[in-house]
Amino acid sequence: MSNRVSDTIIKEKIFDSFIFWERRRMLFNVLVGITGLIVLVYLISFTFFPFNIFEFFGIFLWAFIANVLYSVGYVFESIIIFYSNGNKSFEKYRLVLFCLGTMLYMLFSICYGFLMALFFPID
Repeated sequence: MSNRVSDTIIKEKIFDSFIFWERRRMLFNVLVGITGLIVLVYLISFTFFPFNIFEFFGIFLWAFIANVLYSVGYVFESIIIFYSNGNKSFEKYRLVLFCLGTMLYMLFSICYGFLMALFFPID
């Protein structure tokens, strides 16, 4: 009987983690997307940035990779919950990890724009 209770608690904690991360996925995508659009507009407006089919494909690849990396938080926490029998989780740190991960991905987008501006200057 106690094994069933333990399994139920583990499932509830994993589901709680899933709900936390999935409720914020749209916000993550919007923030990273807006940052990417700002970088793209800057590159097209102020550099000789060659926007072609490869860049278009790269935008979708960047978004796909962003979402795969976003999912790492949930997967990693689920593994910790499962193997600790529900005794450990990121519950206290989820919001901090979400904010740090989102800001880091936005920073990577800005750094990409900065590097492209170095390679394709107006001069």
